[in-house]
Amino acid sequence: MTIATMTGYSKVNQGLSGSSIALTNLHDVFYWLDIVVILVLMLFRKIKFDPRAVSHRVAFAFTSVALVVFGVNLAVAEMDRPQLLGRTFDRTYIVKYLGLDTFTAYDLVKTEHVNDMRKSATKSELEKVKKFTDSHYASPNVKMYGIAKGRNVIVIHLESFQQFLINLKVNGQEVTPFLNSLYKSKETYAFDNFFHQVGQGKTSDAENLLETSTFGLSQGSLFATLGSDNTFEAAPAILNQRAGYTSAVFHGNVASFWNRNNVYKNMGYQYFFDASYYDTSGDKSTGYGLKDKLLFKDSIKYLENLQQPFYVKYITVTNHFPFDLDSEDIPTRTLPPRTPGAPQSTITLSPPTTSIRRSRNSSPTSISRDWLRNQLSSCTGTTTGFPTAKTPPWPPCSVRMPTTGPTLTTPSSNGYR
Repeated sequence: MTIATMTGYSKVNQGLSGSSIALTNLHDVFYWLDIVVILVLMLFRKIKFDPRAVSHRVAFAFTSVALVVFGVNLAVAEMDRPQLLGRTFDRTYIVKYLGLDTFTAYDLVKTEHVNDMRKSATKSELEKVKKFTDSHYASPNVKMYGIAKGRNVIVIHLESFQQFLINLKVNGQEVTPFLNSLYKSKETYAFDNFFHQVGQGKTSDAENLLETSTFGLSQGSLFATLGSDNTFEAAPAILNQRAGYTSAVFHGNVASFWNRNNVYKNMGYQYFFDASYYDTSGDKSTGYGLKDKLLFKDSIKYLENLQQPFYVKYITVTNHFPFDLDSEDIPTRTLPPRTPGAPQSTITLSPPTTSIRRSRNSSPTSISRDWLRNQLSSCTGTTTGFPTAKTPPWPPCSVRMPTTGPTLTTPSSNGYR
């Protein structure tokens, strides 16, 4: 429970006592029973305090040991989850690694910081922002405006995807054959003037850019810091209000990651099909959730039942660093000998290239090309996989416009999450 939830309870508690009792279980008493027992023992003087003062040396020793233990604990946590406190991609991880008390203290500091940010915002600053946006307004292309009116919209976030992967071949094999077919199509509009504009929020910042056309924060994740209390002027809400669109997100990770379970509601999303909706047991998942092929396959039953027109988003994870794949997912290929009589050689694709191939070839196995042509589909690369000196670390943005209805392909953020 966050500080904001505790301090805001008084605003919504009227008439909720019955609901609170209904949600209480018998075993909940054990969460606070120890406090009652200690207070009773203190009341009857069964617990006595030693009135003697603790020496400065003993106090310093205990404090030093406590700080060392906390430092070691934090270091181990940072090894497993880098920037655990800086990025705050999931509050449950702070509780898991550092404990409930540490989380409460940390959340208190973050809440006060957010409140100070809101208090320091002035009308003059907002006027500067409005003046800037008005001066840089770009009017829509009259030939293209409204061309996809009434079409279903499908956004696909491609994890760690970059421009150089388009048309890339490894030993004569295309790494992304399905995306290549979309990218090369005469019905596709491609935009490569796409830049890294995210901060520590990584993929969540990219989502915010896509949905609201606004930047993240200079420190921390916008989703985690402000997402629970902020009301967004976001694409799903706008499409619902103006055109009656149904909205949904499909993601194979837990709902609380990047605070998505709270942010999506404030963005106007009506449905969030997280990991709890799929079978993620055994080798069906990577460290960041259900594998992409299974996500596309298992989500179809939910997608088919959405009221149309709809605006949906898929968030992929298979190509996430460190590109871990099971042995059966790593293909090998026997190459012919370079010279007659020489032995054949067998190669294994590198984990990054393999994970990209596994991830980016997921769509056509689950969604037919004919059905896809009737949708407006957006593929967005969420992070930079491997920065290089020769290629920009940003994925391409392309819009596919078939004769029967538009489709689309795009990018977004940077770095490893």
